[in-house]
Amino acid sequence: MTIVLAILLSVTLQTRFLQIANANPQTIYIRSDGSIYPPTASITTVDNVTYTFTDNINDSIMMERDDIVIDGDDFTLQGSRELFSVGINLSGRENVTVRNTQIKDFYYGIRLCSSSNYNTIIKNKLIGNGISIYLDSSSNNSISENDMESDTYGVSLEFSSNNKVYGNNVTDSNPAGIIIDHFSNNNNVYENNMTSNYGGIELGYSSGNSISRNNVANNYCGIYLYSSSGNNASKNSVVNNTYGIYIHEFSTDSNVYENNVNNNTYGIWLMNASLNRIYHNNFVENSQQVSVDPSNNALYANIWDDGYPSGGNYWSNYTGIDANVDGIGDSNCTIDTNNNDRYPLMGMFYGFNVSWIDSGYDVELISNSSVSVFGVGFWIEHPEDLNTRTIKFNVTGETGTVGFCRICIPTALLNATYTVLLNGTEIPFTLLPCSNNTHSYLYFNYTHSTEEVIIIPEFPTFIALPLFFMIATLAALLKKRKHKPFFFYHSYSFNLALTSVSGILKRGRITKRCEKTS
Repeated sequence: MTIVLAILLSVTLQTRFLQIANANPQTIYIRSDGSIYPPTASITTVDNVTYTFTDNINDSIMMERDDIVIDGDDFTLQGSRELFSVGINLSGRENVTVRNTQIKDFYYGIRLCSSSNYNTIIKNKLIGNGISIYLDSSSNNSISENDMESDTYGVSLEFSSNNKVYGNNVTDSNPAGIIIDHFSNNNNVYENNMTSNYGGIELGYSSGNSISRNNVANNYCGIYLYSSSGNNASKNSVVNNTYGIYIHEFSTDSNVYENNVNNNTYGIWLMNASLNRIYHNNFVENSQQVSVDPSNNALYANIWDDGYPSGGNYWSNYTGIDANVDGIGDSNCTIDTNNNDRYPLMGMFYGFNVSWIDSGYDVELISNSSVSVFGVGFWIEHPEDLNTRTIKFNVTGETGTVGFCRICIPTALLNATYTVLLNGTEIPFTLLPCSNNTHSYLYFNYTHSTEEVIIIPEFPTFIALPLFFMIATLAALLKKRKHKPFFFYHSYSFNLALTSVSGILKRGRITKRCEKTS
């Protein structure tokens, strides 16, 4: 199958980029001494470091100098659709930045070959190229915030490792928006928008790569792994594709976790793949949630949960019950004889990475509510102790229905006799028996609307409580697995406010004692 695809790709590229016999564009050179050849080219520099377009250019550009910046200033570098033509050639270069350039109709829009160490391709627009950005045997480079459309491949890596590909928008690529192939290892592909391509993100014959926090929507195949091992696909939004996640051709030992896989024809499809760990994903309203082919074959067994109490995946069509109210279904979600989710989740999985002072913590929730505005702050009852923390988030659901939340809190983040407040009112909760020295598992119910949940070490005094809610709005709010909280204690004005609040609290406690003794 791979050979057939390679042949089809070659035919496709050669059909799109026909050899034009009379086309003989003048190549522009940035020489190693900093000079520009020919000197009449529409590029200028005043310092031999930053080279800026002064007009549209209908030629190719060859870089012979390191440690420079090419700024297109939103002008266009126009190709003639010539076979094997290169828009900007960075072969053998280090520490070159290409930015703000529109590049059209080249076989390779930007090409890096044996180009390693701090080359940066940023904020360019590439349209109608064969391969918009191509890396061959190139490592430690950055490709970010580019727009690519109507190409064969948006970004293609071969024999290239330790690169970052992030924040790009790739549309209408066929066969794939981003492909990591042929022993390209330890690359980080994150926060890209992959829409309306034949393949969104493809990974082949490579290991140790991370595919995370990408938006992958309306493609034929969203995320495709083949003949690869030891990769991670996590925290991606995979929506409205024919195949959401496709693991194929003896791909093994990869981790697929914390993805939202919604409204695809096939949520996840595994063919000739084994020993992959698939857990904490939300499989919601896919026409077929999962398929394993060949089925009932012990050679193709995969792992569908992270053990108890961590749990498996959320399946929107799971019909089991949770009699012991721990957020985990009491019966398996069976895929086939050798593939079982032993601990299916009773609600959606939410994961948040919390940074506090100089430490990072993972807080995990299972809930049948929508969870938002998650944050961690300090407790105003003890402003002198920044290690006294609180957890705050909102839950939303259909009004009048019963909601539940199971939250796993690292004891290093918040370890005390807990109090759970719902819109300021204390509610009962269960500290589950699976809690241990490192993690506390809390389970509680509520009636749905939009509710604010706050978890604190103990109930504040009646004076501190209103102040707690007032100051809590200043606590650091986090987006899922992304932002660090703001540390307001570095602010002089806020320190003054805390000093004032601390004085009020102390005077309040003194007054109460005086009243009792009078």
